[in-house]
Amino acid sequence: MKFLKNLGLCIVVFFFCIPLVHAQNEQDVLRYSRFFPFSTARSLALGGAMGAVGHDIGSYTINPAGIAVNRYNLLSFSGGTLQTISSGNYAGDISRANRFNLNIPSMGIVFTGLKYDDKNKPVSDGWANVNLLFSYNRVTPLYEDYTYSGNNNQSSIADVFAQQAAGNSTSDLENNYADPYALAYKSGIIKSAGTFGKYVPSFTENNNNPRPNFSQSGQNVLRGNVNEFSTGVAASYAHRWFIGGTFILQTIRFKSNLNYQEEDIDNTAAYIKSMAYDQKLFTSGSGAGFKLGAIYRANDLVRIGLSYHSPIAYSLTDQYSYNVSSTLDQASNGTAYYTNPSDQQNFSYRIYRPGRIIVSLALVKEKKGLWSLDAEYVNYSNGNLSSITYNFNQENKNIIKSYNPGWNIRTGGELFFEKVFLRCGYSYMASPYTDKNTYAAALSSRHLISGGLGINNKYNSFDIGLGYITGKDYFTPYSISNLPYQSAIVKEESFMMMLTYNYKF
Repeated sequence: MKFLKNLGLCIVVFFFCIPLVHAQNEQDVLRYSRFFPFSTARSLALGGAMGAVGHDIGSYTINPAGIAVNRYNLLSFSGGTLQTISSGNYAGDISRANRFNLNIPSMGIVFTGLKYDDKNKPVSDGWANVNLLFSYNRVTPLYEDYTYSGNNNQSSIADVFAQQAAGNSTSDLENNYADPYALAYKSGIIKSAGTFGKYVPSFTENNNNPRPNFSQSGQNVLRGNVNEFSTGVAASYAHRWFIGGTFILQTIRFKSNLNYQEEDIDNTAAYIKSMAYDQKLFTSGSGAGFKLGAIYRANDLVRIGLSYHSPIAYSLTDQYSYNVSSTLDQASNGTAYYTNPSDQQNFSYRIYRPGRIIVSLALVKEKKGLWSLDAEYVNYSNGNLSSITYNFNQENKNIIKSYNPGWNIRTGGELFFEKVFLRCGYSYMASPYTDKNTYAAALSSRHLISGGLGINNKYNSFDIGLGYITGKDYFTPYSISNLPYQSAIVKEESFMMMLTYNYKF
C-alpha cells in the first residue's frame, strides 16, 4: 500500500524510512503516541510534571481536575521557539541538519464559578466551586529534517524495485502509473530477466561481477502539527477533592518530502549513471477523545493525582505522489535522462492511539515552593491500524509483537523568592520496544532537561522556560530480503524556549 510516515519524536521524534510502496505500519502508532506533555513555560520548566499541581494550562492537559484548583479566572497565552540539530551516521559518513521555527504552544481561558455563603464569602465546605476550561495546545510538533549519505557496494534501491516488480508482466508495468517499481521500469532502472515476472537491476550483467559502488544519499523534510482543542469542567469539594474532565478534539496536518539518490561514483555500473526516488505527501485528519482526573489534597503539603486519557481514533487521509528518475551512461531513444511521475493518489485509514494513565504526587508549600512527580503508563501494543480498503492484519501483529507497556517519568521543582519563582525539571521517556537488546530499542529512549523562572504579582504573571531534549533514532532507507543493506543512526538535540503570560481576573 503506502508510505511510512515518520514520528517520530518528536519531537520528539520518531523513525525515518524511505519505503518504496506506500504503507502505514507500526511506526505510525509511535508518531502520535510518544510526546512530552508540556504546553506552557512553567510546565516545560518543571519537566512536564504537573499532574497534581494545577494553576496552569499545562497542568490541565495532564490532569483536568487541576482546573478546579483555580479560585480566580485565568487567561493564558504562550509562544515559543524550537531548534533541532540532527546528525546522521550512515555507512560511516556523518551528515547534519539544523532547523528552527516559531510556534504557539498553547492558549486558554478558565472561568471560575465560586459558591458564596449568606455573607457573600466563598464557601469552604461542600461543593465550593465549578470551573470551565477552553484551551488550545500543540501536542506534537511534527518537524523533521533528516539527511544522510554514504557509499554502498552491497545493495541498491534498484534491487528493491526489482524485487517488488516480481510477478508482473512488462505490459503491467508499462500501464502502471501508481507504484514506484513500475516507474523504475519506465525509467530504465530495472529490466526483465528474460523470465516472466522476474526482474533485475539494469546494471546487472553477470552475477559473478563485483557489485557497483553507489553513493547513496537522502533527505526527509516534514512540517506539521498535532493540535488539541479542549473543553473541560471541574469541581472542588471543600477545596480538598478536585475532579474534572475534558472533551478533546485533535487535528493532524503535515507535509512531507522524501528525496533519495544513488550515483555510480566509480563508473562501474553498466548502463546506469544515477537514479533518484522522490515522494510528496500531505496528511490531514482528526480524532476525538476525553480525559478524566482527580486530585486529593491530603493536607496543606501533599497532593495526590490520578488521571486517565482515553484512546484516540484518528481518521486520516493521505494525498501522495512519486517521481522516479534516472540518468543513463548512453542515450536511449534520443535521451539519457528519464523522469516518470506517478498519478496523484489518495488513501484513507484510521490510527488508534493507545490511552494512558498518570499517577502524580506533589508537595506544595505556599509561598515557599513545590516538588512534583508524574509516572505515566502507556501500553503501546494497544495501538491499531484499520481501513475499509486494506487489511492491516500483518501491521497490527507487528504492533503487538514489537511494542510493550512502558512508564514515562517526569519530575520538577520550584522555589519561591519574593515574586520570583526558580524552576527545574527532568523527564524520561522509556523505550516502547519489546526486545530491549536490539540496536533500535537501545537508542529509542528520550531525555528532557529543563529550567526556567516566573515573575508573579496579584493579577499578572510572566514565565520563561528552557528545555533540552536529546535522543537517538535508528532508521533504514530501504530493506531487502536477499542482500545486505545499510542502516543509520540519527542523533537529535532539540533546544526550546517558551514564554507564557497569565492574566488573573
